[in-house]
Amino acid sequence: MSGDSKKTPRESERPNVLLRTGQWWLASPATLWASVGFLLVIVIAGAILIARGGGEDRAGSVPSAAAPTPSSPAIEPEQDQSGASGFGPPSADWLGRPVTKPNNPAGQVLPQTAVSRGPFTAGELVPAPVGVMWQQVGPSVLPFSTSDGPARIVDGLATGYARTPQGAALAALQALVRVANPDAYQQVVDRQILHTPELEQMLAHSRPEQTKSSDPTAILKFTPRPAAFRVTGWIEGEFAAIQYALPHSENGPYTILAAEAVWVDGDWKLRLPETKPRETQTTTLAGWTLW
Repeated sequence: MSGDSKKTPRESERPNVLLRTGQWWLASPATLWASVGFLLVIVIAGAILIARGGGEDRAGSVPSAAAPTPSSPAIEPEQDQSGASGFGPPSADWLGRPVTKPNNPAGQVLPQTAVSRGPFTAGELVPAPVGVMWQQVGPSVLPFSTSDGPARIVDGLATGYARTPQGAALAALQALVRVANPDAYQQVVDRQILHTPELEQMLAHSRPEQTKSSDPTAILKFTPRPAAFRVTGWIEGEFAAIQYALPHSENGPYTILAAEAVWVDGDWKLRLPETKPRETQTTTLAGWTLW
């Protein structure tokens, strides 16, 4: 038997864990990656339906973005004092990539140093954020950088991103994943997701039972962190269309997950894409930015 046919203990145990937890549909990579985008729709829809019960309907209100700035100054890190600081012993994810364990369950911000970059044109290869550290936050693994944020953990939310393509990519991924965590979704929906007519239309066609059909924690636990990202649309300091490449295995293929970010009230907010990406999978990361 060739060495290529052997599976590591980590890989061979993963489907068994899924079967034991009753998430049989997660055992298939195709259904797992498809469920990620589906989960985003369902969880956000359910969260907003709940949030509406106690607040004003903000549908369609899109605050005007402030004028873009040519560069992003360093942001003074601010850690939520309600949580511990520092890190515990690290570990690795199911692909063997390092994962840092912050003592604060919401994550540990890193010292920020602004990086001077030239103008960015959508479709170009964007430089990676500097000093990226992947931290365990609840059931998920999320990126923290030393150049583009997040610079603050406030009320359990990661905020304070640079007004750059890199900051938008970090912010959208953080919100995209945190909103599927039952312990954080209400805060994320209230403060880090843009309420739009598209979202309202999606809510109008959502079925209440869908919010109960999936276990978000189980999906997040076995959803791989993106291997790379690319910025396919960019309006200077105001809007970013981002795609993330989620690996099926160490060397691909990769499922493409799309998100959008809009600069509102001094930070990036997640916006649900109006259209699906033309590509849903890729076998190569050529033209993508590796973290």
